[in-house]
This record gives sequence, C-alpha cells and structure tokens, in this order.
Amino acid sequence: MSGKNQGPSGKELREIALVLLLGTIFALLAPELLLRLSGHNLFSTRNLILRQLDSSPHEFEFDPQLAWVPVKSKTYVSPPYVSGLPFKITLDDYGLRVNPSPWGTAVDRNFRILAVGDSFTFGNEVSDEETWPSHLQELLKVQVINGGVPMYGFDQVFLHLKPLVDRVRPAIVAVSITSQSVGRTAYSGQIRSITHLAVNKPYFAIEKDDLRLMNVPVEPPKVKAQIGWFRNWFGRSFLVNLLMRRFAVNWWLSLGTFNNAPPEFRTGFSPADVSCRILRKIDEFGRRNHFVPFVVGQVYWQDHSSPYQPDPVVAEVYACAKKLGWAGPTVEDTLHEIYDRDPLEYDSLYLPWAHMTNRGNLLVAQHIAPEITALLKGPRCASLSKDYGVKLPCDTHWR
Repeated sequence: MSGKNQGPSGKELREIALVLLLGTIFALLAPELLLRLSGHNLFSTRNLILRQLDSSPHEFEFDPQLAWVPVKSKTYVSPPYVSGLPFKITLDDYGLRVNPSPWGTAVDRNFRILAVGDSFTFGNEVSDEETWPSHLQELLKVQVINGGVPMYGFDQVFLHLKPLVDRVRPAIVAVSITSQSVGRTAYSGQIRSITHLAVNKPYFAIEKDDLRLMNVPVEPPKVKAQIGWFRNWFGRSFLVNLLMRRFAVNWWLSLGTFNNAPPEFRTGFSPADVSCRILRKIDEFGRRNHFVPFVVGQVYWQDHSSPYQPDPVVAEVYACAKKLGWAGPTVEDTLHEIYDRDPLEYDSLYLPWAHMTNRGNLLVAQHIAPEITALLKGPRCASLSKDYGVKLPCDTHWR
C-alpha cells in the first residue's frame, strides 16, 4: 500500500462540483423564495425597479411654464418610496402642501412666511406635520406657506415664486438652497425618476451678462427612458433588488446621470453662477413686490466611507445671498458637528440615502426660527421694512 495521498478521481471532482453548484443555487433561491412568499409575489415577473418608480410618492400635472406642478385639492397617502415608509400628503386648492397644527397651536395668519425650494422644503418622505415649514409654523406661531416642489431646479423655484407671491402676499420669503436644486439649473430637462419620462424644463441662459428664460412654453413629456439590460433582468429578482437598495440605491433607482439628467440636457452654464444671478432677481422682485428675502442653506451628505465633506455648491450660493444682505442660517456647521460627535445621531436626521426625517426637519426649523426672530427684533428691521416696502412688526415684543 502506497503512503502517497491520492487526489480525488474525476468522478469525485464532478460530484464535488455538482454539490457546490446545487448549494450555491439553493443559497440564492432560498432567500429569493422567502422574499417572494413574504410579499405574496411568488410568480411575479414584473421589474421591481420600474414598479418602484411607477409608485410615485407625488402626483403632478403638466404645466407649460414650470414643466410640472403638484395636483390641487387632494389628500393621499404615498406608497413607500426609497425609505420604504408611507407618508401623508395634503395639497390645498393651489397645489401647496398644507401645514396642519396637530397640537392645536394658535397661528397668526396676518403675518405670512412663504417657504420655497425643492423636495427638501416640500418634505419628501415625511407627513404634512413633519416638514420644516410645518415645524417653523409651530415654533413661530405665524402662518408659514409651504411652496416647495419636488425635483425643482432653482430656476423653477424662482419662476414658481412669482405667482405664489401674488397669491400669498408674504412678508418674508424663505428661500431654500440645496446642491440638487442648484445643480438642476445646468440642465434643460430631466429623466424623472418617478415616471421614467424624459421631461423638458425651463432654464436660464446667460446672455449679455443677464439671464434669458429658455424652453418656455415647455413641451409635454413624450419618450420613456430605458433602464438597460442589467437592471431590466436582475431588477426582477427580489433578492438582488433588496441588496442593491441597501448598498447602491442611488444608482439602482436612478435613470440618468447627475440629477437624473443625461448629457444632451446640459446647457453649458455654471449652476452656481446662474443661481447667484437668480438670487439677485429674487432680491429685485422682493423690493418690487414688498417682501423680505431670507436664505436657508440645506445640505445633503451621507457618504460614510469618507470624512464629512462640506457642500461647496451650497456654500457658494449661500455666500451670494449674504452679499445681498439677506438674513438666514445654513445648517452646515451644525450637521458637521453632529456627525463628528455621533454618526448615529446624524443618521437619525436623514432617511437612508434620501431626505430628512421628522427630526431632521425640526432641526432645520429650529435654526430658522431664532434668525427670523432676531431679524424682526433687531436694528435692521426698520431699514429692511423701508427698503422692501413691507410692514414688519419691528418691536421688541414680537414673540
């Protein structure tokens, strides 16, 4: 008998390979079957990406001036979106999100603040009473109108502001700045991730050192975008969908490049330059229409693979607002401090790779409220009231 070890025979190698193959298949099929059974979708072959994108968290209607606006006079509970949580949306007769007073707070409706911005102002993925305009209304006990619209560029925010001011007649307009809204000014269209439609939008070109409005009237959307063969096939797997939503949700659910806009929509103009010019237009508009502009710098950062990174886009446009003499906070420093102290606490302010939670929106409102109070109680109140032609309650007894 030879002491030399004999390797497995060819038959044994085939048997080992078969066992490994069957084990791998079982390891993949078992969680897939469990996920399908738990959701009563055992035989479903529908693409889960398209199903997610079709279950829009918002209801819009086409608008030839703005491209899209929220529907009017409607209350609905959104189906779960990126966060997986449903949320209640109530829209008034003008398509503005309602700020309820769940605690029965008495609100002074003779003094109005209008908040404008994108989905971070509207309050994506939280219910009506959990947006920062709603929290601000509770803190200041004055009427705050939520004029935010999801997916708006800063150009659309400005265009939307004009009819809102005529309708609302605010004393103060709180203008939210996010890197997303600023970035969208560099595009003439988007791939709307909630409808996978190629959508044209208004934008501003810079001509002769001024802004020129382009793409108006806006053409209605026509062509659906494609998601590619990989996501078309693997998007039918409940297991792959679960893993991709956990580790690469932005790519998995995105239908374009930056801000869901493919290269053919690029305008070639600097988004920060366009946005700073829009701020000057808002300032002029405020002086003509008797409201005081107020800036709110909002940031979004959730990349835990690297140290906290300040948002240069928001910082640059926020600095332009400050040069115009606008009051208003940025939450950048506070968020940075919270992240350095306790990343888990920071995570409680945002939904995973998505928008701010109720707690995060409360934090924003808690930064805004004292600055508005200081503005109305401070020495600049009388001069701002005169410069913008609006009657502000400039006395030490305000709130």
